[in-house]
Amino acid sequence: MNDKLKTKIGQMMWAVCIGVLVCMPISIPGANGLSNHSDIRAGNDLIVDTNVVLDRSTVPSGVFGIDGNITINSGGNLTVKNIEIQFLQDGGLYPVSPQKKYTLTINSGGVLYLVNSKITVSIMMVTPYLKFNLTVNGGKLIMENSELSYPGYLFLNNAELYANNSRFTGLNEMPAVWASDAAKIDDNDDGPVLTAINSNIYVADSTIDHYYENVNIMDYQLTPKDFSGFVDLGAGQSVTFSQFDTSDISYDKLSSVRLSVDYTTTVDYNGTASFRVSYNGGVNWQNLPITPQPDQQASETVPLAITTLAGISNLRFSFTHNGNSGNISIARFDVMVRPAYEFNITLRGSTLMTIVNSNVSIDWNSDQISFGVSNKLVLYDTAIVEMLNASFDEEETPPLDANGHGQKYAPAIITYNSSKAIIYRWAKIPVYDQNKMPIVDAQLVSLEYTPSSSMIQYNLSSDANNLNNHQFIKMYLTAHGITNRSDASGIITYPVASDVINITSMPNSIFIGTYIANCTYPVNKRGSGIISLPPYPDMVESDNAFTTSPVAISIDLPNLKITNLFSTPSQPLKGDLVNITARVENTGLATAKSVVVRFMVNGIVLGDSAPIDISQGGSANVPYPYIFDASGTASIVATVDPDNTVSEMDEGDNTYSTSFSIAGRPSLSIPFLFVLVSGSPSESVNVNQSAEIRATIQNNGDGVATNVQVEFRADGTVIGTDTISSIPIGDSRDAKINWMPTSGTGATITVSIIQSTPSESDLDKGDNSATKNVIITYPSLQVNTGSISFSSEPVENTTTTISAEIYNDGNGFASDVLVEFRNDTQTIGTQTITKIEAKSTKVASVVWNVPMGSGGTQNISVRVVSTHEGIGSQEVTAQVYVKYAPRVNMETKVYFYDTENNFINSAQVGSTVIFRLNLTNDGDVDSSQISVDFYLDSITKSSYIGKKVIQSVPGRGATVCEFSWVVQTKLLNQTHVIYARVNGTSMNASGNLFVEKLNVEWDVPPFLNLNYSTNTEYSIMGRVRTSMPVEMSIALNVKDANNAVVASYQGTFTDDSGSFVIPVKFDKSGKYTLEVVVSGSDINTISYTQPNVEISGPVQTGMPLSTLLIILVIIIIVVAVIVAFVAISRMGVGKLGECGECGAPIPENATKCPKCGAEFETNTVRCSECGAWIPANVKTCPECGTTFTGKKVEGTTYEKSMRQQYEAYVDKYRAQAKREMGASFNETAFWRWWRTQPSYMTYNQWLHKEEKEKKETKKCPSCGAINERT
Repeated sequence: MNDKLKTKIGQMMWAVCIGVLVCMPISIPGANGLSNHSDIRAGNDLIVDTNVVLDRSTVPSGVFGIDGNITINSGGNLTVKNIEIQFLQDGGLYPVSPQKKYTLTINSGGVLYLVNSKITVSIMMVTPYLKFNLTVNGGKLIMENSELSYPGYLFLNNAELYANNSRFTGLNEMPAVWASDAAKIDDNDDGPVLTAINSNIYVADSTIDHYYENVNIMDYQLTPKDFSGFVDLGAGQSVTFSQFDTSDISYDKLSSVRLSVDYTTTVDYNGTASFRVSYNGGVNWQNLPITPQPDQQASETVPLAITTLAGISNLRFSFTHNGNSGNISIARFDVMVRPAYEFNITLRGSTLMTIVNSNVSIDWNSDQISFGVSNKLVLYDTAIVEMLNASFDEEETPPLDANGHGQKYAPAIITYNSSKAIIYRWAKIPVYDQNKMPIVDAQLVSLEYTPSSSMIQYNLSSDANNLNNHQFIKMYLTAHGITNRSDASGIITYPVASDVINITSMPNSIFIGTYIANCTYPVNKRGSGIISLPPYPDMVESDNAFTTSPVAISIDLPNLKITNLFSTPSQPLKGDLVNITARVENTGLATAKSVVVRFMVNGIVLGDSAPIDISQGGSANVPYPYIFDASGTASIVATVDPDNTVSEMDEGDNTYSTSFSIAGRPSLSIPFLFVLVSGSPSESVNVNQSAEIRATIQNNGDGVATNVQVEFRADGTVIGTDTISSIPIGDSRDAKINWMPTSGTGATITVSIIQSTPSESDLDKGDNSATKNVIITYPSLQVNTGSISFSSEPVENTTTTISAEIYNDGNGFASDVLVEFRNDTQTIGTQTITKIEAKSTKVASVVWNVPMGSGGTQNISVRVVSTHEGIGSQEVTAQVYVKYAPRVNMETKVYFYDTENNFINSAQVGSTVIFRLNLTNDGDVDSSQISVDFYLDSITKSSYIGKKVIQSVPGRGATVCEFSWVVQTKLLNQTHVIYARVNGTSMNASGNLFVEKLNVEWDVPPFLNLNYSTNTEYSIMGRVRTSMPVEMSIALNVKDANNAVVASYQGTFTDDSGSFVIPVKFDKSGKYTLEVVVSGSDINTISYTQPNVEISGPVQTGMPLSTLLIILVIIIIVVAVIVAFVAISRMGVGKLGECGECGAPIPENATKCPKCGAEFETNTVRCSECGAWIPANVKTCPECGTTFTGKKVEGTTYEKSMRQQYEAYVDKYRAQAKREMGASFNETAFWRWWRTQPSYMTYNQWLHKEEKEKKETKKCPSCGAINERT
């Protein structure tokens, strides 16, 4: 077996079979009497129908004992991890019958996972019955690093078994009560017998051992009925036997059938005889290998190819003396029959068993008698076993025949029917190129069959070597990463079918023969080699060794060549870390793998570079780091592929040599350091004064210094750097910076060389830096007390200039002095003074834009805030009063007066009203040109009334603003709000002014008689007069003696002049008072009364002529009135509708409600369902879809009730309006006011809301219960 594969045992990935063993653990209840070494589930079977896990969390002891059966049904998954299951087979005294015998059954759809676990039987009970049966009936058994350890049976029917790194074995110990019973121990110390029908079995890296040896096996001896006990044959004589009694044999399948013959020949027996057997009653006789010799007394046993009991019934034997002399006497003629006791691995039906890298305890036997008591792998029907690198635990090695083949009378693998066994072995195929160098990643593309004429041949190359047809072998190769490509040593390791065993080859195998292995690299180069192997192996380790000839492939080779050697940097210096780089080119025809370059300096090998790959036609720069410790010339040699590990086209061009010049290094120092002020050396520098620091850099080394960087520090802080481009050997250069100290009394200047090109060889000498101490002079700034002044008196929203004196009391000048002026914490401005000499004063000033809101006493401070301040600077504060700018305010109330200067709250239309309001100025300065704007009812452009401009309001003074206004007619009978706004700001004042109703006078009083008749039509006419057209209504009331109205008749105005007509038809006689009433929302009601009017019955004929004339005149008037009434009625005057806002009755074609003042569009009505305004002539509402019938609908009690409730709802807001509007309240003004309130709802809206709420539910505020509304 391949050593590499041996190391991978146990690493199989069970992606196809096991998957991830994730199951839901459940608790396993224990039983009374738990022992210290196990958890026992007593008295109950374990039936698994779902996911169940047995592990250390559910079985803490690690041993799960069960006194019952385990059954895994469809959908059940039993996962056993890291524990041992023990079946307690017997609880009584041996041989008590019946004894308890339990089973483990995996039904169709059930799965048993064994992970690092073991299934066995317990020997702790008294004389247990140890035989156990595990049946997989359509289910699946998966074993990973686990063990089945018991005597008994493992039966698979239409099932699956996957075993990886596992073992099938017997018990390690036996019950003590059997110590003296060797037969019982021998009968129970073996592993389970495997029988499979129509199943798939995969065994990898595992062991199947300890099969049964039956010490009580029985052979049956059958003597032909037609054999009398002794037969003596002379020359030319023959005898036939054909009758065998098999009634005592109860086994149908047989392990072996042998013919035993005892015979004696005379001395003159000439040795010619014919001994034949027929298996079908005399047809197709077959010679048997019995060769009697003269003067011989012998017993011979001949195997017969019979496997069933039925085959014995058809046996016929013929013995003929074909010689010319002598006699042969047959003393005994028996057929020995041994039944098949099923001690073998038995595969039936379409079972497929694959065994990879495993050991199986089956035996070869040369002794025919031992066939039935040894272990075999027996196949029936169409069963197949595939064996890759499998070995047998054989008890004996068969002797070899004259041809060197094993004499296997009882082979380890037995096939019947169409079953077969295919044996695979590992082939190791070396692949080399034309230089005899191993080729890595060459591919085995085909195995070409080459039969040998000296042996039986069986060509399986089209099937057995196509691993796509052998799923389990392919799965093993995939899991272990085994491919058909060569490894780093050029070896291809791949399985090759070598033998097949079927019924036609028994007891031998059919040797497939040798192969020609065809390999390619990479895809277009091809080579072949011969694979040779011994035929019919004994299944021991040595049989798996192939003899293979190398596959030689003439491939495209690389050719490596060094074309250049260079250094990085290109001019190496002494002490530098340099990359010595070889330019390697591949001028060959293939990629060069793992290329290394070996470097030498002055004859000393430095080492090899890291391996790289260089493609065909490619190149690579291969570096090697090195430090040159001396200047001068260095000899460099580089060799590519120094050990010839890369097969090349030309090995003679791999070396390249050159030389490098190693330059010296500079050595720098600072001999001089100066501080210069105004070009002259100085020991002091004024704060804020620019000085030059200059250092001399000397080069005393053996190399030119370039790019020399010099750093300057003051008291450790970097104050500048300078770079010198070049300093020749033995020469010097100056480095300098400008420095301006900003604080302190002195400083230590340090100059250091921080970098040069190349770097110095002696940076650690200590001469690369120098220091110098410098005195710093400084100013001392302060603001002179009392020096703060103003160019003018500060007033809000004006400007003034603030000035202050700054004094320098220090010993050095101050420059760029920033002076800050502040008002408390707010900065007013700053001024920078360029320079203040020591002991001198300068004035700083800023312009102050005095902001609004800063009136009153302010704290003005001045301080020096420049970063160039010296020690002792301070801040000075002065107080100043800032005058307030004009601030015009006004009272929030507007007052109203008439032209007589009388205070009023109301006015007639057309009268002049004077608006008055008081203005004040809270500022210190007079204000001028104050603009006051007046508005009616709202502060909008459309409601603007006019403007009054006030020329001046003195500081801390007041004035009165007056504005005259003529009351307009459109304001009739309403309370209006007059707004005043100052200078367009949000400062407002307001007052309420009520415009009174109009007075109405009788222009033509109504003509009323003192006598009228019932059932007679009359027209009461007249005319009224107002100062302007308004809407009015007129009615005739009939009052009884108690002044109670008993009838009322509505009239109409016929024109804009105030003419009216009241059609009347009295229906009751008696004496009444007639009253004509003119009323309206914009007028004061008037009435005309006629008392003592007599209304009599119908008029009688024969009345006087004067009366008739009067009647005629009346008729004419009535007719005219009727004509006018009809005309008016046709115009819609006489038809009444309902106001959609307040619900009041109105003429159908009215454009305005006389009650609430709502205005309407003509030819529109309000939908009775949704309240939307819609065209009057539509039949369906376009908003809600309601269809109108067009029929008159009479009012109902419900509607009247709802209108009363609506009026009660409105009354609440009438009361609120009265409180707000006071004397200006009337019905029209109320409706105008209410429409602006959030609570406003029309009758239809209110009715819709009420009806909707009745359909809803309401939560009780106390208990939260949901109740229906009522």
